[in-house]
Amino acid sequence: MNSLRLSLMAATCLLSLSSIAGPEEFSAHKAEALATMDKRIANLNEAKTCMTAAADKEAMKNCHMALKEDRMEMHGEMMNKKKNRMEERMKKMEEKKVEMDKKTGP
Repeated sequence: MNSLRLSLMAATCLLSLSSIAGPEEFSAHKAEALATMDKRIANLNEAKTCMTAAADKEAMKNCHMALKEDRMEMHGEMMNKKKNRMEERMKKMEEKKVEMDKKTGP
């Protein structure tokens, strides 16, 4: 069920980006999205292997905590990327504003 939801979210993201991004930007974003999915899948497979090998409740708890740490790390990376994109956007908007001010004059 979760893999279906993940696939649907990825497809939605990719389709929505195709309408607003150029071919080069789309390809780069698609590659990044696929790399993120691969990392998530690897983390889940690692957790599954860990839980399969767990002999007791404590071992299973450790597997869960490791998965949670991986998710938190990925979330931090996503938030940093989002922050960088916002900063770039703000910089571009400021540059456009300065350019428009030059065109319109004092």
